[in-house]
Amino acid sequence: MLTADEIDQWNEPDPAALRAAVRFATQECSRSPSLISAAALLKAARFAEAEGVIGDALFLNALATLQDVLDQLADQPNA
Repeated sequence: MLTADEIDQWNEPDPAALRAAVRFATQECSRSPSLISAAALLKAARFAEAEGVIGDALFLNALATLQDVLDQLADQPNA
């Protein structure tokens, strides 16, 4: 799983790698919803958006996935 710390360590991000990271984090967040995967997805999506290498569709998909996961976690007792 891609972690927020791994994203922080990137010096000069490759646009294709950033888009791939967002896609991977989105899939990982959907497959294994947790606060950690949600944080990694948010970090990847925000970083890629700030670098200007992510399209609106991919960014909005990441945010929709993030919202779904947070809703799922909010519905779980002891989350």
